[in-house]
Amino acid sequence: MNEAKPSIFTDSEFYDATFKNVDCRKQLLDYRTFERCIFSGCKFTEAQFENCTFRDCQFKNCNLHLMSVARSTFRDCGFKSCEATYVNWALASWSAKGLLHHLTFEECNASNSTFIGLPLRKLRMVGCICREVDFSESDLSEAVFHKTDLEGSRFGKCTLAKADFRGAHHYTISPLDCVLKGAQFSLPEAVALLAAFDIRIASLDESV
Repeated sequence: MNEAKPSIFTDSEFYDATFKNVDCRKQLLDYRTFERCIFSGCKFTEAQFENCTFRDCQFKNCNLHLMSVARSTFRDCGFKSCEATYVNWALASWSAKGLLHHLTFEECNASNSTFIGLPLRKLRMVGCICREVDFSESDLSEAVFHKTDLEGSRFGKCTLAKADFRGAHHYTISPLDCVLKGAQFSLPEAVALLAAFDIRIASLDESV
């Protein structure tokens, strides 16, 4: 007799489980633990994950648009080719130093999401679209934003020490408002850092 597979709708603890094409749109899932789980092609649009724990989980080709993460914990989780727009990550549960909450986004759309005031050391956003994202007052030390579109995103009062913005574009960051010691930028986008100083860059052959 075959053992019944765990159900994301009725069970509460999942270890080394794989969920494929699960449809949880607008569903409430509370007090669940997911450890070393893989979510592939799942639909979590407007789903409510409340008081849940995700440890070492991977999300691939999932739709997380408007997903709620109230009081949930994400530790060492990765997101690949996901639609993660309009997610308020500030509602999740985070440790003060953020040492256990490494998040990786690769080729995702995380536009219009919120990370205000979060400890996001070593956050990785590679090849992503992150337009109109609010990172204000977050600790983004050693974060990586390679080849990521940050148009309209806000970094007010952020700690960006040793952050890596090489290949990122459309960002607006004020050196007067953020900690940038050891941060890396690439040209020509890095010229935008001078905007806070009201400096005009002109070519050598430009007429006076």
